[in-house]
Amino acid sequence: MIFGSALLLRYGLFQSRTIGAICLDSARPVWCDARDAIAIIHAYWIWGWAGVSAGALGFWSGWRWALMLGLVASIIGLAVYNTELGAIGLILTLLGLARA
Repeated sequence: MIFGSALLLRYGLFQSRTIGAICLDSARPVWCDARDAIAIIHAYWIWGWAGVSAGALGFWSGWRWALMLGLVASIIGLAVYNTELGAIGLILTLLGLARA
């Protein structure tokens, strides 16, 4: 379910030519601002950094909420081109889950 939502975010919001063309128009809808904010989060690799941070926190502390956050953020990071950091976060999260 998480991976499906991440793919929907990638292909439905980021790579959709129709949505991109609508948001380039001068009379753009209000939801284009939310798309732009998510694009900024993507551009600065926030998904991957959140996955690494939460995965590392969960690995060293054993906190389940941090491991779950690391899992979600890492999977989203893998799906939306933050592959290096997303993979590191996923490895840390899975090691933390195996250790718990």
